Amino acid sequence: MFLSALLFIIGHIFILIAGITGGLLELAAKLLDWILYGALVPFKYTSASEGIIKIAWPLVRDFANIVLVLFLVVIALATILRIAGYQAKKTLPILIGIALLINFTPMICGLIVDASNIVMNYFLKVAGGGNFFSGYLKEAFSGTWNRLNSAAKGEISQNLDLVISGLLLIAFNLIATFILLGYAILFLLRYVAIWLLVILSPIAFVCYILPATRGIFKKWWDQFIQWCFIGVTGAFFLWLACQSLLVMRSAAPPMDAGFTPIDVLKNSIYICVAGIFLIIGFLATLSTSAGGAKGVTGFLKTAPKKIGGAIRRSETAQKIETGVKEGIARTRMGKMLRMKPGTYSAKRREAIRKELTHLSPDELRARLKRGPAIEKSLAFEKLLKEEEISEEDRKYFPEAVASGIIDKGKVLKNYPHWAADFVEQIPGESDEEYKKRQAQAIQETVDKMNPEDFRKNIHPDALKNLDVFYALDLQKTSELGEKGKPNKKKVLRNLIMDKEPEITNEINRLRATGRPEDRTKAEKIENNWIHIANSPNYPEV
Repeated sequence: MFLSALLFIIGHIFILIAGITGGLLELAAKLLDWILYGALVPFKYTSASEGIIKIAWPLVRDFANIVLVLFLVVIALATILRIAGYQAKKTLPILIGIALLINFTPMICGLIVDASNIVMNYFLKVAGGGNFFSGYLKEAFSGTWNRLNSAAKGEISQNLDLVISGLLLIAFNLIATFILLGYAILFLLRYVAIWLLVILSPIAFVCYILPATRGIFKKWWDQFIQWCFIGVTGAFFLWLACQSLLVMRSAAPPMDAGFTPIDVLKNSIYICVAGIFLIIGFLATLSTSAGGAKGVTGFLKTAPKKIGGAIRRSETAQKIETGVKEGIARTRMGKMLRMKPGTYSAKRREAIRKELTHLSPDELRARLKRGPAIEKSLAFEKLLKEEEISEEDRKYFPEAVASGIIDKGKVLKNYPHWAADFVEQIPGESDEEYKKRQAQAIQETVDKMNPEDFRKNIHPDALKNLDVFYALDLQKTSELGEKGKPNKKKVLRNLIMDKEPEITNEINRLRATGRPEDRTKAEKIENNWIHIANSPNYPEV
């Protein structure tokens, strides 16, 4: 009697709670359907002829055209200042292309959104939208509803399985309600995010022009792709949850009177599995959208600071600032303000030199690879001073010379074979002719030094180069042998011993040409070879 009364009370409580949670689930499913199929949001994702895009996009496009003009000025200044990466040859074609494309950004964005929506709608069509869940639950738990009603009427006396089934129904209703509400909010946010990204698209496209602002375009692009295809991810997991519910329903025992506690346990496990699919699917969808949602809001908050900071830190901005100050210093206004020409670029260089003071050779080489042009040149200068420069670092020499920081003539006295790096191959020129012109550049560099200068300045690494050896005359090898440092003499001695076959071939090649100048050069090389091999000033190692 007491148990029947208790079940009567529990039955009514479960009916009330299950009815409320079922109503919430039905509402969440309807809300998801309204958002997915456009009943709640009637405007299209990327149409420039309706909604907020119609109002805001033309304004942003016009502002982007103003930025295009400013970027054109930057390109002009960068070309005058010969700033690598910003010159008209590289950036002007991009600017022209972007100037055309920003007028069609809604259409470009629309193509990507439509592609993602085709896949998304395929899964939604199969899943049947949010109504599938509420409809299935009514069918799947119809037996439980009947037994709850029976308990409320006092027709069943002892049915603990009824209590478990009722709790399961309420729990699943709550979980499914929150999941479907989460999907509804996520798909609604997708509308807003895509609208916002389409509105900002002209500015994002313009930012692609300059290397300093190209990162802004990449961030915009990443967010746009994420928000487009998050719909595909969400729709896929909705479809997967639907399929899991279908499978669970077909495998579950019938929920009618007389099923055993084992059947109750089986039903509980099956419905829990379906609920787990819902939860995991939603969490997986959130994992693809969390970065997008956070990125969009973070981008809007920090973009002005990041743009300003990137421009201020960029090499272009620093060079423009220095150039403007130097230009003003040379004008009448600059003289009135007592501005001294040459001091601003010098201050900038000294600040970077101070920054590089405590760096190791490996850290300096890292700056050579990734730093801006002026930093590369100053890192190269420091490696030279510390005699840590290597043949691998040689490729940065022309760039360092172009910056005006490195004295080309002074360095070529130490490394005359680097003169070959300034010889450009003429279109259609054979490799043999090109190598001859490189060797001639080395010869001219060595000829500019008298024997004493050669002895004092030549670096041991340069004496490992055959073209440098071929460029020597007897006066220089004699001076080096009599007064040179032992390490330099050792390197030169090792060269003629290790490269004897190559030297012999070169002498024979020059003699075979029959030209008087080649025969003279062959004799010079042979005399140097004999002198170094036999002179006591070049002892064997």
